[in-house]
This record gives sequence, C-alpha cells and structure tokens, in this order.
Amino acid sequence: MTQPAVTFQIRQLEQEFNTRLFDRRRGRITLTPAGAVALEYSEKIVALSSELKTRMKELGGAIGGPLLVAASTTLADFLLPQVIADFKARFPAIVPRLCVANSSNVQTLVLERGADVGFIEGTSTEPSLVVDPICED
Repeated sequence: MTQPAVTFQIRQLEQEFNTRLFDRRRGRITLTPAGAVALEYSEKIVALSSELKTRMKELGGAIGGPLLVAASTTLADFLLPQVIADFKARFPAIVPRLCVANSSNVQTLVLERGADVGFIEGTSTEPSLVVDPICED
C-alpha cells in the first residue's frame, strides 16, 4: 500500500472507534493507549487468521506452514538434526525453524508461544507445560 492509502485506512479506523490511535508530534508517531489495544487485537486477529488457514489446509489433507522448534544446545546439536530431517521427509510442506537456547529459555518460549514445541534436557520446571520424555541419555 502507498503511504497515503495507509494514512487513509488509519483515519478510517480512528473514525470508526471515535478515538486517536496514534500521537503525531514533531515528526514522530507513537501509539496512544487506544492504539496499543488496537494493535494487541490486530495481532490476535492475524494469528487467528493464520491458524484458520492452517486448519483448513489440514482438513483438506495439505498440512503445511511454519513450525517453530526450540531446543537446548545439546539436543539441537545431537538429536534434532536427524529428527528434523525425518520430519521434513514425511511433511515436506512444513518448514521447521530452530531456536537454540538453554532449557529454561526453551520453556519460556513455549509458554509465551514463541515456539510451537520445545526440547529440553531433564525435567520441566513449568507445571503448565505438557511433557513427554522422548529418550534417555
């Protein structure tokens, strides 16, 4: 979209909600509190739209899209290369992306939905996570 088209759409939203979404001062633009709320809901809408597309593909038999994987260093180095290769062979339309971190950060990523699945060494310290042991060292 062109800049004037974006400005027009923003003004339409501001008129629709009868509030300013941005503060425009001295050449800078910042979100108002209402703008922050609108951004939060917009991000949820985009995520839900993406989830809907994925679910429709699944129902149609075409599973695909990104898969965000977080793993501790040792597992990322020694276990996951073969697991991911086997997974890609079975599901070529799925694009795994790997984030390597310590076990605590992996758990945080999964809890905050920054990763779809996490692999850690040892036991989880987060009671709200579902944990399935996959192997023993």
